[in-house]
Amino acid sequence: MTDVTGDFFASLQRRAATLWLAPVEGTVRFDLTSDGQVDHWYVIFTRDHVAVTRENKPADLVWEASGSSFRRIVSGASPAAAILRNEVQIQGSLDLFVHVGALFPNAPGSRDPREFAQRSRSRNQEGVEE
Repeated sequence: MTDVTGDFFASLQRRAATLWLAPVEGTVRFDLTSDGQVDHWYVIFTRDHVAVTRENKPADLVWEASGSSFRRIVSGASPAAAILRNEVQIQGSLDLFVHVGALFPNAPGSRDPREFAQRSRSRNQEGVEE
């Protein structure tokens, strides 16, 4: 069985170079609880670098969730919906939370709204005669 949580954090350094476009810097500690134990993942975001460790130290944003809830988010479930269902608790920088949300994958079968807008513009331009 693959470890989707470990795979997610291992891929952050590679993926963040293309996804972390925000001028936001900070630290996030993910506290993930499974079987009565807490696994810590500490992520440092700077403008040109992302580092991941397993440290338990203060962070600008602390994200608390069960391991199973986090695995669902890493598999495409909405982080915002998980917060509304009280499956995830966050403390600290909401600005950082919004930008970190961009690093999670979209739900399977979902589409980027920019693709829809681009197709709509193309159809409208084709239908307009000058």
